Parts: sequence; C-alpha cells; structure tokens
Amino acid sequence: MLDSLCVIFPIEKASEFISDLVYTFITLGIAMLLGMYGLMGKKFLGGLLIFLMSVIISFISWYIVSYNDFWGIIPAIYGGIPSGIVAGLLFLITDANFLADDNKYKRFIKRLSTYSVLLIIISVLFAKGGDWIFEIPEYFKNKAGR
Repeated sequence: MLDSLCVIFPIEKASEFISDLVYTFITLGIAMLLGMYGLMGKKFLGGLLIFLMSVIISFISWYIVSYNDFWGIIPAIYGGIPSGIVAGLLFLITDANFLADDNKYKRFIKRLSTYSVLLIIISVLFAKGGDWIFEIPEYFKNKAGR
C-alpha cells in the first residue's frame, strides 16, 4: 500500500483526471487484497464473499432508491458499488474487533444492524457529500491563499 501511495501516485500525479490514475488504483486494490489475506488467513474467501455481497446489496439498494426509469442504473453503478466496498471494508473491521458474542442470534442481530447503519451512513455521504476529489484540493488552495 505504501508503494502505491509513495511511489506510484507521485509518478501519476501529473494527470488531470482521476481516470488517468490507473496504476494507483490497481496497486491499492492489490494491497487491500494482500492485507486482507494476511489478516484473515483461512477466512480470506469469506471476506471476499462479504465484499461481493456488500457490493450487490448496496447496488440493489441504490437502484431501488434512485429508480425513475432505466437510467436509474447509472447512479447505482457510480454510487452503489463504491459505497458497498467501503461499507464492506468497515464492516469487516468492526466485526473483527467489536462484535464478538457467544449467542449466534445476538451476534447476527448485531452484525445486521451494524452493517445496515454503516451502509446507510456511507450511502448518504456518497450521495450528498459532493465531489470530494475536487473540493478537498480547492479547500486547501483557498486556505493557503489567505
């Protein structure tokens, strides 16, 4: 992960569009998968299944909420898939550290409510948060210009 942030990103930083940062996102994805494998061990495929199900649930949720016509699939793709990935990642972190319980029913209720709250918060942030990639550098430019 440090390779992609400290080596590859500065090389690709001269680009104007986020779609030009191909190697940065590829190496971040590989680093995330390697980190998951290192931390989860034998449960790595279960973690990937949680990510896949999180993306599918988020995509379907965004599609149902933003369904006006056939073109409601576009916000579901651009908002649902990234919010599903972030919600799945945060859920794996919270599940591993905070949701331990001996009773399977209580653990299921805790997991379901935690994932639902995470997905709702992240989806609202993605939907109403604005263009973070544009606004964060503009904020620092304006702050430095004062």
